[in-house]
Amino acid sequence: MRDKIVIGLPAYNEEKSIYPLLYKFSIVADKLDEFEMLFLLADDASTDETINEFIRSCQLLSLPYKVLPSANNSGLGMGLRKIFSEFCSLCNNEPLIKYLLIMDADNTHQPEQLIQMVSSVDGMNNIVVASRYTSGSIMSGLTTLRRGLSKVAGWYLHLWYRNANTFDFTCSYRLYGKSLVQELQVQTDGKFVSSFGFDCMPEILIRSLRLGASIVEIPLILKYDEKMSASKMRFISNSLKILLLPQRLRSRS
Repeated sequence: MRDKIVIGLPAYNEEKSIYPLLYKFSIVADKLDEFEMLFLLADDASTDETINEFIRSCQLLSLPYKVLPSANNSGLGMGLRKIFSEFCSLCNNEPLIKYLLIMDADNTHQPEQLIQMVSSVDGMNNIVVASRYTSGSIMSGLTTLRRGLSKVAGWYLHLWYRNANTFDFTCSYRLYGKSLVQELQVQTDGKFVSSFGFDCMPEILIRSLRLGASIVEIPLILKYDEKMSASKMRFISNSLKILLLPQRLRSRS
């Protein structure tokens, strides 16, 4: 019997990206043969064939899967809630599940980095972050505006949370330990995050830090020029939400 990793993919209109992404994972699965993988698609009421393409691709590539559909377009935070909740439910019946990987479904994150993440993680109460600001990171296809806003957000949040061993609070490519996710479920009454936009990513990291989680960084390989769908991020509004996030979480703690 092998240990298991759950791969969570929040998605909205990623029909064209799904097969290329899952094909890369099928190659990784052969290299990371000490683990079995289960793929969860949290579809945010896509208007294209994202769900059907996900099912077709998983079946074609012999990848275990489950779809978590949504009747309404509710944002990334709700997708995260569904993935984290489903992960905890699976853990109740699957003692061999060890980790939850969250990544974008738009083919910009590279699945082969999972191998390094697994080798870097130290215990099931910790997080591995693929960071844009670690030596060795490679990013292509990003606009100067997007690079700048992400960097400012990282430095700003690090001023608030100096115990975080990362400056990348917003990148969604992360490996979470099983025990941490289960503790987050208890501490948040199963909600995990209160943010439904892209500010849910720093929120989940901050909540994890409050529970004593340790963060390990690996350099991110981001190929934004391979993105096949339109960006869903509203830079200005999301930047403002991130700026207000520390005070908002402080008032609720």
